[in-house]
Amino acid sequence: MFKRFLLAPTLIILLLLGIGQVSTPIAYAIGDKPFTFVWMSDTQYYSQHYPYIYDSMTEWIVENERNQSIKYAIHTGDIVDHMTNEFEWVQADLAMKKLDQAKIPYGVLAGNHDVGHSKLDYSTYSRYFGDARFKKSHVFKGSYKDNEAHFDEIQVSGHKFLILYLGFGWNDETLSWAKEVVQDHPHHATIVATHRYLQVNGKRSEDGDKLFNELIKPNPSIQLVLSGHYHGTAQRFDRIDDDGDGVNERTVVQILSDYQGYQKGGNGFMRLLTFQPKSQAVTISTYSPYTKEDSLENEDFHKAPMTFSFPMDF
Repeated sequence: MFKRFLLAPTLIILLLLGIGQVSTPIAYAIGDKPFTFVWMSDTQYYSQHYPYIYDSMTEWIVENERNQSIKYAIHTGDIVDHMTNEFEWVQADLAMKKLDQAKIPYGVLAGNHDVGHSKLDYSTYSRYFGDARFKKSHVFKGSYKDNEAHFDEIQVSGHKFLILYLGFGWNDETLSWAKEVVQDHPHHATIVATHRYLQVNGKRSEDGDKLFNELIKPNPSIQLVLSGHYHGTAQRFDRIDDDGDGVNERTVVQILSDYQGYQKGGNGFMRLLTFQPKSQAVTISTYSPYTKEDSLENEDFHKAPMTFSFPMDF
């Protein structure tokens, strides 16, 4: 994998002026420092019963932004449990507002509980987490129907990421919009965040299969899919031959993380995605700012390892 280099300023001046003979440029590798994205999902019971746990999660992100090199946060839906309960929305708003105040970029999407399940009523969700909340963020680059879907662009040490969010109840029209977004960013490492996708048995849901076959598989830039909804954890790796030469060039990593079935709606557990540019890999770990634990004493959540790594092309 090729690395980008910066020429020393003095050397650039010498070359421009034609002064001196330089046989080997002095080069400095850049962008090798690890950095972290935080991933939360299915916080609905925190909003309903345990807002102090939700607060502890976002407070930890703010307090550890520098020492953990946190660059971004992702939420994959079910922010609240009852769409019609204003109390829950207020608690979620207060917790997430800590990130706004600290100017830590993040994105959210709606889960089925946020939109009344089959009602697909986005009105309250849009009032709290629609375009108006994010339009001043430097990473928020485009939205479909007031954040029923949207995309963020973030650049860390020269590495470009596209994070594409598809809320619950997406349809062919949403998918058509998403395809255009991805195709317009072929050189961004792309992460798809959605709510219902991977099940605890490692198989995709019906709509997850449609998303994989119509959006993820045809687009070589998509390397990671994050989802919640199903109570538990799982991971799936699909290797894809993008150019038809018989060699699988790309691995699409698909991960389910939903701790709501654990104590107190999840005990504050969330995922930390640490990107390692030098080794072209990502390490996923699990941590609870509420209990200060990095492991769960429950076999239901050990189907996916608490910590594991996978390759990613930066």
